[in-house]
Amino acid sequence: MIQVIASFCVVLGLMFGVLFGLRYFQQKQWFSKLGFSPKKLEILESLPLDPKRRVVWIRHEDEAYLVLLGQGQDVVLKGPVPFICSDNARGNVHDINHDLIEVSS
Repeated sequence: MIQVIASFCVVLGLMFGVLFGLRYFQQKQWFSKLGFSPKKLEILESLPLDPKRRVVWIRHEDEAYLVLLGQGQDVVLKGPVPFICSDNARGNVHDINHDLIEVSS
């Protein structure tokens, strides 16, 4: 009986180890370096205006869009805007010449 419980704990430990390992590699973007495709759609920022509406910056491949969501109607406020991703720290958004958005990743 003790062997069964110990084996079960080992299997659970291995499953959790693989899960956290995959999350770690995904955050470090090692999958894209190994040839797997990176995310093509990403929410850069979201701001609620009221309980039914929100403004969202969305990145799709090399373009960014500002979208107003809510009340059964979605409106693109600005976009597509050219989008550049560099290899520096992720999350720094810069508006260059009000036409180009650069995000460091």
